[in-house]
Amino acid sequence: MQKAARIATVLSVIIVLLGILGLVSLNVARRTREVGIRKVFGASGASVVMLFLKEFLIVMVFAIFVAFPLIILTMQKWLQNYAYRISINWITFAWIGLGLGLMVNILVLVQTYKAALMNPVESLKRE
Repeated sequence: MQKAARIATVLSVIIVLLGILGLVSLNVARRTREVGIRKVFGASGASVVMLFLKEFLIVMVFAIFVAFPLIILTMQKWLQNYAYRISINWITFAWIGLGLGLMVNILVLVQTYKAALMNPVESLKRE
């Protein structure tokens, strides 16, 4: 049962990361012209990456603040039905949030860095 739970967890994390990858790719593809204009006006690659990173971090932090309290309440109610009780520790949720945040940041960083390194003339020509 534990092995099946681990496999399901890994698969769900992979599915979430693929969804985030698609979302980031779509966002970068829609805004290639903006990235090109920013580069023409002298923006560095790091500033373009930080622009995208900031947007996704705000959404992720908001999602964490909404989801984690709901998860804690649901888990406490669910665990009340069992004879052996465990306490839910906030440290576990902090590690989950940090791990997911790190994976999302790496994904966004890689995708937007490719767009930031692109020649601005090419991105403006395509649009």
